[in-house]
Amino acid sequence: TRKKKSGYAQIFSVFSTKGGTGKTFFATNLAVALLKATNKKVALLDFDLDYGNVSLALDIVPKFTINDVIDDIKNIDADYIETFMTSHESGIKVLAASKDPNSNEFINGEHIQIILKALQSAYDYIVVDMSSRFNDATNPAFIFSERLFLITTPEIMSVKNIKGAITTLTDFNYPKNKINIVLNKHAKSNDIRSNDIEKILGFDILFKIPEDYQKVMSSLNQGIPYFQKYPRSDIGKSFSNIVKYIANDINS
Repeated sequence: TRKKKSGYAQIFSVFSTKGGTGKTFFATNLAVALLKATNKKVALLDFDLDYGNVSLALDIVPKFTINDVIDDIKNIDADYIETFMTSHESGIKVLAASKDPNSNEFINGEHIQIILKALQSAYDYIVVDMSSRFNDATNPAFIFSERLFLITTPEIMSVKNIKGAITTLTDFNYPKNKINIVLNKHAKSNDIRSNDIEKILGFDILFKIPEDYQKVMSSLNQGIPYFQKYPRSDIGKSFSNIVKYIANDINS
């Protein structure tokens, strides 16, 4: 196949400071939905250096992980980094996290910056599944992001945690226009209403992903992205709408 030289990738980072909000679910499905809608080159990076689960969610066994890239960081460029990426059947390429969290201690912000810059010249879209905490090493992903998706669920602890994350980002003078609030597991029966969440956060909820517990668990357990399995479902449609909103030029 002819190697398509891509433009300058837009980076979309996905962040949540509480486990169980669906951060990895959102990141993997956003990547697949971007590829299906645009037919452009999409990379999914697992920068959750503590508990990276992208490989598990996609049922892939990567030959290389981020640690292999770091071991050879001096030689990394747009062509060479491609050899460390794992192909998924959907067409997206994955940079997997290390299976051993202890081996990530020596990863620093400069390494992450080199990785992002190399991939930006080879891909059209980069989706980053972030760590569940603020981490100096992964700060460049915040900085270079076109959009930062903050994932919350309609539970008071989750909303409180995202409020804390927004406060931290504001302290760092992070551009407010980059912050996109995503309400995951949204249902009419939720105890906390979405307009109450907006008041607490001081931000509009930009996207809502409906709840569909059984199908979501089934897709995660089978390692098949939900969007790939149920593209016409309510959740599938919500990802299609997000992609329409964020992708500059959709080629249908």
